Amino acid sequence: MPEFFFPALLALALGGLIGLERERSGHPLMGVRSFALCGLLGFLATVLPVAEWAILIGFAGIFLLSALVYHLKSERRGLGHGITTIVMLPLTFLFGVLVGLNLRLEAAAVAIVVTFLLAEKSYLHHVAKMVTREELTDLLVFAVLAFIAHPFIPKTPVVILGSVLSLQYVWEVITLITAISFCSHVLLKFTKERGAEMAALLGAAVSSLATLALFSHKIKDEKHLLSVNLLVSAGTIAGSLVVLLIVAPGLFEKAFIPLSLMGVVFLGAYMTLGPRLRNKDAPVEAHAFSLAFIAKFTAVFVAVGLIFNLPHTGSGLLAYSFLGGLLSSTSVLASLGYLHLAGQVSTATAIQAAIASLIASSLAKSALTVAKYPRQVELWTPAVLAVLSGAIGWFLFQALG
Repeated sequence: MPEFFFPALLALALGGLIGLERERSGHPLMGVRSFALCGLLGFLATVLPVAEWAILIGFAGIFLLSALVYHLKSERRGLGHGITTIVMLPLTFLFGVLVGLNLRLEAAAVAIVVTFLLAEKSYLHHVAKMVTREELTDLLVFAVLAFIAHPFIPKTPVVILGSVLSLQYVWEVITLITAISFCSHVLLKFTKERGAEMAALLGAAVSSLATLALFSHKIKDEKHLLSVNLLVSAGTIAGSLVVLLIVAPGLFEKAFIPLSLMGVVFLGAYMTLGPRLRNKDAPVEAHAFSLAFIAKFTAVFVAVGLIFNLPHTGSGLLAYSFLGGLLSSTSVLASLGYLHLAGQVSTATAIQAAIASLIASSLAKSALTVAKYPRQVELWTPAVLAVLSGAIGWFLFQALG
């Protein structure tokens, strides 16, 4: 008995949720009852002996009925010709079908997202009007990179200059980095407060040096530049952990405490040592991401990966990691994750190399700021913090095993 009534109530509730939003928005044709019954109908279709035909006929009937009723009443009352309700009623039927097919969590999640999109109609229209042509082009490029190009990436590793490299792994990292760059741009554009801070954090995950350089063109005093360096350093570590979480979960679990310690130190220093960033401090970019920069990042990442695959000892790997960190610590962390997955380096060696690359990255950023303000010794603070927190993180990792 509960196996029938509980799913039936869920189908009713999901339909009622969508109907409540339709009725609240002042829709005169269909409301809570219509949508709740439509969801229940979809569920009941799945329990009939001829469920496949019942679902097909029910879906077609609901679609035709909603289109016909909406057309007739809109013509009669002059209500306009929006198609949202025509689409939503059959979709609610499908939510009921998903519940009947025991995909309850999926049905609930999609119904909640759909209801949110309906409820935020005016805000979404406002956002759509703010999207520029350049941003739309970047979105299309990202869609090609993330979805269309994926099937054409070779599944098996390739040999380049005697080194084995997984192009699938490269694609995953590049797609992730591009997505982070997109998020940074969106936050900076649509967040009224603290957008600059979030942009610095997310931008650092793509390239800490490039992000710091962009900010330095707009910021005209050393104290704000120190703040940017500290925040970008924290973002570099956060981005590296995200990359490890997605591409090498095993290494992420072991590296989380020592690397997080470094990130917390940088974030704490940002909160106490320098002025907080505001949106006016951030550079405004027309594009969500730069294809030229993504190409450069890809080249650096592939080069670092090839170097790491060369025969090396433990000390050689540390040297590679340090030198690679001067250019892109995120590339180094992604390459270390790949080597760890392949069983070519131990967990301890990978974490030690990761810390070395993050220290090198901080040194490079500090050198960049000191080059602009040569007499400001305090601009070396992030590099000092990186060395101290990295050493403490390494000893902490060894102590915890």
